[in-house]
Amino acid sequence: MAESMGASSGSQERLLERGRVCLVRGAWEEASDTLGRALAEAVQQHGEMHPHTAPFYVAYADALFALAKQEADVFQGSSKGKEKEGSEEKEAVPDEEEEEEEEGGAGGEEGETAEHAEEEDDDEEEETDLDLAWKMLEVAKLIYIEKGNEHVLELVDVHLKLAEVSLEREDYDACMVDLDRAIELLEAKEDADDRTLASVFFRKATALQLQGELPDALENCLTAIRIFEDRCIDLQLTLRNSSDMNHARKLQTREEVDEMEDIIDELRSKADELREALKMEEKAKVALKQAFGLPAETKERPSMEPTPVESTGFDAPKLNANTAPAQVKNLGVVGRGKSRVTPVQITPMEGNVQEPHVKSAREKGSPDVLSVEEDVEQAQKKRRLAPSKGKDSA
Repeated sequence: MAESMGASSGSQERLLERGRVCLVRGAWEEASDTLGRALAEAVQQHGEMHPHTAPFYVAYADALFALAKQEADVFQGSSKGKEKEGSEEKEAVPDEEEEEEEEGGAGGEEGETAEHAEEEDDDEEEETDLDLAWKMLEVAKLIYIEKGNEHVLELVDVHLKLAEVSLEREDYDACMVDLDRAIELLEAKEDADDRTLASVFFRKATALQLQGELPDALENCLTAIRIFEDRCIDLQLTLRNSSDMNHARKLQTREEVDEMEDIIDELRSKADELREALKMEEKAKVALKQAFGLPAETKERPSMEPTPVESTGFDAPKLNANTAPAQVKNLGVVGRGKSRVTPVQITPMEGNVQEPHVKSAREKGSPDVLSVEEDVEQAQKKRRLAPSKGKDSA
C-alpha cells in the first residue's frame, strides 16, 4: 500500500514538472492537460484541502490563465480580420446581388440569429478558463491561510496571481484588495525580499494607471523606486566592504547591481510618463472649466433687498380709530396729457327705467343703408308685376 502511494506521488510530481516545462515552452494546451491530470491525482490521494495539493492548484491555474489570455488574443485578432474581410466583401458585391440576398435570405437570417442566441446561452452557462483559474487560486489561498505563517511567500504569490486574473477580468476593486494584502504580508515579514515588495508596488501603480488614478499610481511608482534605490545602495556598500567575499559572490553582486540600476531607470521613465499624464489631465480640466464653468472673477450683483433708511429722530406715523380717511383728490393731467378720472359710484334709479332708444339706420339717414333697402323694394315690385304681364299676354 505504501509502495503504491509512493509511486502515485512520484507520478504526480513528474506530471507537475512536465506541465511546468510546457508552460515555459508556451505549450498552453499541453500544460493545461498535464497539470490537470497531476491535480486530479493529488486530490484523489491527499484530499482537496491538503497542503500538498496547493502547488498543483497554483500550477494548473497558471496554465488556465495563460490559455485564457491566448484565446482572448486569438479572438480579438480573428474578430478584427473578419470585420476587415466583411467590409471588403460588401464593397465587392454589386447592388443587384445585395438586393437578391436581402430578398432570399430573410428567413435564413432569422434561423441564424436563433442559432447564435442558443450558442451564446451555452457559452454563458459554460465556465471559462479564466473563471476556473480564479477558483483554483482561491482554493490554494484558503489552504495557505489555514497553515498560518508557514507559507507567507507562497500566499503572497497567490495574491499576486489573483490580482493579475482580476486585472484581466477588469475587476479593479478585487485587484486592489489582493495587491494591498500582498503588501501587508511582505511588510509584516522581517526577512522579506525588498525586490518582491518593490515589484508589488509597481504592479499596483500599473493597475491604478489603468483605472485612471494617476496621482496614486505616481505615488506607488515612486515608492517602488525608493525601495530599489535603497537595495542598490546596500549592494554597493557590500561590494566596497567585500574583502572577505569570494570572486563568484562579487560577480553575482555586481550583476545584481547592474540589473537594479536598469530597473530603476525604467521606473524613472514610468514616473516621468505619469507626471506628463498628470499635466495633460490638469490642462484638460482647466480647459473644461473655461469652456463650461463660471469665470474666475465675477462681478457682485446688486442686492435686491431694500436699503435700510436711517432714522431722522421722528416717530413713525400711526393710525387711530378716530382718524377719518383722507379725501381722494384729482391729480390733474398726467401721462400723455390725459386727466385721471375719479371713479363715481352708480346707484340704481327707483321706478321704471326706460331703455335708451336706438335709432335705426333709416332714422339716421345713412345713405348706404337706404340705397340697399330701395334696391330690395324695387326687386320685390318687379317680381309682383312679372306674373300679371304673362297673364295679359295669354
